[in-house]
Amino acid sequence: MTCRAPLLFVLLSLVPFGTQASEFEPIAIPKRLLVLAPHPDDAMLAAGLITRTLAQGGAAQVIDLTCGDGNSPLAVAYVKRKGFRPTEVDGVNYGYWRQREDQAAVAELGLGSEQLVFLGYPDSGLWKILHPKPEATPSPYRSRNTHASEVPYLNAATPGAPYLKASVLSDLRRLIQAFAPDLLVLPHPNDHHPDHAATWYFGNEALAASGLDLAGVRILAPFDFYAGDLPHSLKRDFRMRPTRQPPSPTEWQELELTDAEFEAKVRMTDHYRSQMAWEHPLEKEYRGKISYMYGYVARNELYGRVLETREDPGYSRRVEQKALPSRVTAIIGNLFTDLGRRLFGH
Repeated sequence: MTCRAPLLFVLLSLVPFGTQASEFEPIAIPKRLLVLAPHPDDAMLAAGLITRTLAQGGAAQVIDLTCGDGNSPLAVAYVKRKGFRPTEVDGVNYGYWRQREDQAAVAELGLGSEQLVFLGYPDSGLWKILHPKPEATPSPYRSRNTHASEVPYLNAATPGAPYLKASVLSDLRRLIQAFAPDLLVLPHPNDHHPDHAATWYFGNEALAASGLDLAGVRILAPFDFYAGDLPHSLKRDFRMRPTRQPPSPTEWQELELTDAEFEAKVRMTDHYRSQMAWEHPLEKEYRGKISYMYGYVARNELYGRVLETREDPGYSRRVEQKALPSRVTAIIGNLFTDLGRRLFGH
């Protein structure tokens, strides 16, 4: 599959390079910024750009394609421990909790609840919806987390929409038409996470079908975890820098965050406690801001123009399968670490 966009930007996670002068051109601030986030919390990667856009009188909107309802058992246990149980289905319950986290998080940037839209498609299922099995009539995808085959969230853009490619594209096309962005933010096509990579293709296809003047639309993509090492806690002097060129050649631009924008991004990250639960199930490290989530908070944000989309269909799947054992090991290790601190005070 080949996808071309008039101007395509990608936000990637990077490694520090000190306080030297920037080697990248500054990014132009949009008037209408639309962020497509695969999961609640992914919009934090563009937090500085959202804040700057609003401060300069522009408009911004975030669309979460999923409600992040496919996370670890420890994360679901965290939600139960907090007493939030709007449904009898753990996965949907967890999805509602992550919605609440995201609503509180984007409010730190100045976004209201009406500027955050949930589509409610299945976490860890977007790639399979994008690439369905060859059938005369495609069957809706069935989530392994919620056991649903249609959107189960009553506050979603289209409750009851079947888990089909056509449904995702219909929602996105309609929302893109209504908002009419001049900058579209969505993940890089070579992102390791299948949901992220799928969002790239969904977003581009929906934009092409929207009827908007494509010459007037730039595109950006928040990246997750393939670009290099990141700190595992908040580092207030940390800066981002690309470590390697992804398969899709990319050129870079930069947003230098002000102190106020940086602190807003820190406060936004504070709200995603469920995403820290698998690291610190007993919540001992939150006050110290020790989590991989804070590794994405830097003094700058880098955005790239993708020159050509080169898809490796097996790339995301291989990385996801490889990462699973290490995540399970990390969960067990951190559980015993926190338990030891709780029992012995260190």
